[in-house]
Amino acid sequence: MAFIVLLGLLVRLYFQVGHILSDDAYYTYLSYTLLNGHFATDYLGYPVFPLRIVFIGLTSFSMMIFETNEFATIIFPLVFSLANILLAYKFTRLFTGNEKTALYAALLTTFFPTDVTFASINFPDLINIFFINLGIYYLLKSYYQQKIHLAFTGGLSLLLSMQFKETIYYILILFVILLGYFIIKNKRLNFQLVLEIIFIIGNYLIEGFVYLLLHNDFFYRITITNINYSYSYYDFFPYTAQKLSDSKKCSRNAC
Repeated sequence: MAFIVLLGLLVRLYFQVGHILSDDAYYTYLSYTLLNGHFATDYLGYPVFPLRIVFIGLTSFSMMIFETNEFATIIFPLVFSLANILLAYKFTRLFTGNEKTALYAALLTTFFPTDVTFASINFPDLINIFFINLGIYYLLKSYYQQKIHLAFTGGLSLLLSMQFKETIYYILILFVILLGYFIIKNKRLNFQLVLEIIFIIGNYLIEGFVYLLLHNDFFYRITITNINYSYSYYDFFPYTAQKLSDSKKCSRNAC
C-alpha cells in the first residue's frame, strides 16, 4: 500500500498541470484577499466561489505557510488526491472483505486520469469527493457493524463536504431513494440513512438562516448559483457574451 501511494505521488508529480488560469485563478484571488484581511465577498467574477469558504480558507492557510506561489495553491489538492487512494483501499476492503481487490482499487485510483489531473489544479473537487466518499464509508461501516456513532462521523464528513462544493445535494436524492427502498422492502427506517439526511438538510437550513441574517436571503446559495450561470453559460464563450449582449452572432475570437 505504501508503494502504491508513493507511485501515486510520482505519477501526479510527473503529470503536474499547475495553474491553468480558470476557476483556480478566482479561488487563488479570493484566498489571497482572505489572507490579507479584505475578503472579496462582492467579487464580480464567478460569484458562487466565495461561498466555498473552507476551500478558500485552506488555500489561504497554505499561502500563509508557503507564501503566495503556485505550490501553495496546489498542496491541498495533491494531499487529498493521495488520501483518495487510501480511501479507495479502505472502502473496497470494507465492501468486499478482500485485501487483493482493495489493493487493485487503490492501484486503479492511482492512475485515474481525472484524479491525476485535478491533483495539481487549485480546484475543490478532489477534496469535496474525498469527504463525500468518507461519509459514505462511515455510513456503510455503521450499517455493517451496527455502531451508530460511526454514522455521526459520516454525517459530519458529509456536512464538511458541503463547504467545498454542492455535489452532496445530488447524493441526498440517492439517499432519499435508498431510504424509500428500505422502508418498502424491510418495513422499517434505516437509522443511518435518516441521520445522514438530517445532517445534509440541517446544514442547508443553518446555512440559510446565516445567509438570511447576512444578506436578507434564505436561499442565497441558490441565488448566487443562478447568477453564476449567467457568467458560465455554455462554458463561458462565445455564448455568454452573446446572451448578455443580446447579439445574434458572436465569433469565438471576438468573444
